Amino acid sequence: MGVAHGAVESAFDADGLGLHRLFSDERVDADDPLARRIAGFDLTLNMLAGGAHGLKGARLAALTGGTVHDLDPRPRGDHHDHVTAQWRDDLRQSGLDLPAIDDAPLFNVDADQRAAMRAQAFGSDDPAALRIILHPGAGAPEKCWPRDDATELARWLSREGHRIRVLIGPVERERERDSSWEEVAGRAALLPRCPTESLPDLLVACDFFVGNDSGVSHVAAATGVPTIAIFRSTDPRRWSPLGPRVRTLRDCPPGCVHHAIASLLARREPENARCATLPEALA
Repeated sequence: MGVAHGAVESAFDADGLGLHRLFSDERVDADDPLARRIAGFDLTLNMLAGGAHGLKGARLAALTGGTVHDLDPRPRGDHHDHVTAQWRDDLRQSGLDLPAIDDAPLFNVDADQRAAMRAQAFGSDDPAALRIILHPGAGAPEKCWPRDDATELARWLSREGHRIRVLIGPVERERERDSSWEEVAGRAALLPRCPTESLPDLLVACDFFVGNDSGVSHVAAATGVPTIAIFRSTDPRRWSPLGPRVRTLRDCPPGCVHHAIASLLARREPENARCATLPEALA
């Protein structure tokens, strides 16, 4: 995904490369395919360093020939801000000075590609209607907004004339059949399966994205699309998606989400606000 959209120059499959061999005492010689693949890097950020059995930076440094900074990505109790701020502080302490993370979109999708995907996902253009993608799933069931709430929001927005598309990921397809999500879609429609590398193209085609604490929400925010991420079991202060127009909500009724959509649209400016719930009158 990062390579396809210019955020990353190149990527390789760690499992296919055999990176797991570096977690053991197995000897890896300089002419080994694994050693040849990772040799020559000037700087390595080792995010597999956490715990007693983590990948040791010294071993990576010997094979790459460059500088290695070990970074345990797990959140710690002495940090209460976004987890990326913890990572930045840790790297600074190890001698790597990084600038603050900004909200600029990470993925760039060309205008023609966006228009083509918009027509494919939502049909003919209607200036009065918002095109909204609702992603009701997440990797862990406890992160998911209640299905009844997602259904109510989808129907509410559909009644207002907006075009709603429901995006189901592989985890949701494994848990339940596609037909079981038709109730959530209501007058909307389920989007067809989307390859991971094509997600930014699909998400940038919408006017608004609503999802849970999931990888898809992070991708949506990184495209610059106005994004609402609903958090239930995790802390948005630590794990909020990063992007120019993001609002995170703690477990809240559909009316709260509806109000947040209207609020973000009215402001038309970058915002990363967090709230608990709005008054019951909005529900």
